[in-house]
Amino acid sequence: MKQWNLIVDVANCTNCNLCVLAVQDEYV
Repeated sequence: MKQWNLIVDVANCTNCNLCVLAVQDEYV
């Protein structure tokens, strides 16, 4: 299985959880 790396710019993080949802969607 291909490993997905998620790079998040912490300075632009607004705790919207879109990155979390995107990762969960990849693994569902």
